[in-house]
Amino acid sequence: MSSQGRRLKRNPALIRNAIQRISKGHSLNSVAKAAGIPEASLRHYNSKPEMIDRPIGPKTLLTDEEELGLATAALWLKERGLPLDALQLKCSAKELVEARGCSFKAKNGIPSDKWFQAFIERMSLKHGINLTLRTPNVLSRLRAAAGNEENITHYYQLLQQIVHDYHINVSSNKGNLDETFICFDLKSRKVIAERNAKSVYQLSSIFGEQLEHITVVAFVTTNGECFPPLFIFKGSAGIPRAIVKNVKEFDGNAQVCVTPNGWIDDNSFVQAMCIFLHQLHVKRQFEQHRWFLLCLDGHSSHKQLEVAKLCHEYKVELLVLPPHCSHIVQPLDLSCFSVLKKGIQKACSDALSASQVVMRSDVPLIIKNAWQTAFSPENIKRAFKAAGISPLTGISAVPKEKLSPNLAVRAAACDPTAHLTPFGESSTPTLPAVLGAPKRHLDLHKHGLSLEQLHPEQVGKKNATEHQPRRAGIIRAAGAQHATADERIRMMEEEDAFQEQKKQEAEQRAKAREEQRVQRAQERSAKQQCTAVFKSGKRKGQQCTAMCIPNILLQAP
Repeated sequence: MSSQGRRLKRNPALIRNAIQRISKGHSLNSVAKAAGIPEASLRHYNSKPEMIDRPIGPKTLLTDEEELGLATAALWLKERGLPLDALQLKCSAKELVEARGCSFKAKNGIPSDKWFQAFIERMSLKHGINLTLRTPNVLSRLRAAAGNEENITHYYQLLQQIVHDYHINVSSNKGNLDETFICFDLKSRKVIAERNAKSVYQLSSIFGEQLEHITVVAFVTTNGECFPPLFIFKGSAGIPRAIVKNVKEFDGNAQVCVTPNGWIDDNSFVQAMCIFLHQLHVKRQFEQHRWFLLCLDGHSSHKQLEVAKLCHEYKVELLVLPPHCSHIVQPLDLSCFSVLKKGIQKACSDALSASQVVMRSDVPLIIKNAWQTAFSPENIKRAFKAAGISPLTGISAVPKEKLSPNLAVRAAACDPTAHLTPFGESSTPTLPAVLGAPKRHLDLHKHGLSLEQLHPEQVGKKNATEHQPRRAGIIRAAGAQHATADERIRMMEEEDAFQEQKKQEAEQRAKAREEQRVQRAQERSAKQQCTAVFKSGKRKGQQCTAMCIPNILLQAP
């Protein structure tokens, strides 16, 4: 059974809610299906309610406060670019236990992986903190230092000023240009082999030890348009015919050039600007009188007088991104290039499965499908939206977690010998000491910290938002089987409220029908009496008029 299933089965609040529904007359089978609890377990808890609050698993050596302190400190360090891995967390737990003279019954006293998984489940069940293991993206300290709120805010202010001064249409007259390296090295992944195998190899899809450096320059606009790219290969003489042929098969308007090392340089960037500006001039034939804003990073090849002259000639205003902040504000880095490189990895895997050897001349054809996916109009617009450019939302589009690593760099700049801890204390950078002393690191309120401040989106989920009423049968919806315990409780309560409302409406309709039936019976009786009076004579017919019989009947012969 999965951990999600175990959490649902042993959630006390969910079990109490299910038992309460059974006491109201619902069948045990239907409640068990709705709550996602095994029928036998629900029958057991219904007969023995005292077992609901029984602790999960064996007795833990750490108290709830200590485990909460570990989780809070791990989240605090993650927000500042210093995340803990599983081993560091287990070593910290070992130190806390040894401080009281106890130890885990495991090798070297370090808790096992099974304890770590149980710790993750207890945090989710007791405190609503959903922890998991993630592969972090490595961020250099230069990028962390530059990615502060002041620099990003100043960039967006300058962007808004240029848009206002040059009357630039954000939805169509803005673009981004950048280059990226095409990598054909397959990432290591787990494969099937015998248990005692000491060496497992995988053939590469490239010819030789390593494929030479190949650069591709991309140009996109805010209306979702991508111009044909420029490929830069390594070389010093002419361009091989096979490369030119495959580049033209990639796109008839794509271009190719060579540099000594395959990197972009001053001459190749000027060539790229000439190509893109000419294509932009053709595309904007009805808007050539309006200025176009081009955002690019501060690479040395971009800072040339000839580039400035070309841009002024084509009415293109340049805006250089803040240094070391392209991972925050550059659209191509936020969406397009990451999708492109994932597609290239898939193309490498497919080529390896087909026993195909990739030569450098085959690169344009290999990446063609990945390029079309990465630079689709929807993905380009999504990239500009994530960068806060189109629509022009500014720094509000930047997630706070992208700016939080700057706090760690600032703390190190103030005191280079100090190691950042969750409570601003200095300690040696050993694995267990990252969380501070065993007794002191749990006193959150003493240091002005709380779990809500460190991770507000994970705490208090029950009262965070008001959920709209839903229709009946929501528990049996397709996605309900993957809902959490709190969501299942809420859905069952909503269904009970809906059924109660439906019952009241049915009673009101029945009451209305009964009143209508009585009224119709009275009308029929009155009509029969009036008809009898009318037949008895004219004098009695006048009495019939007072009883609301139509006058046309009184005038009948």
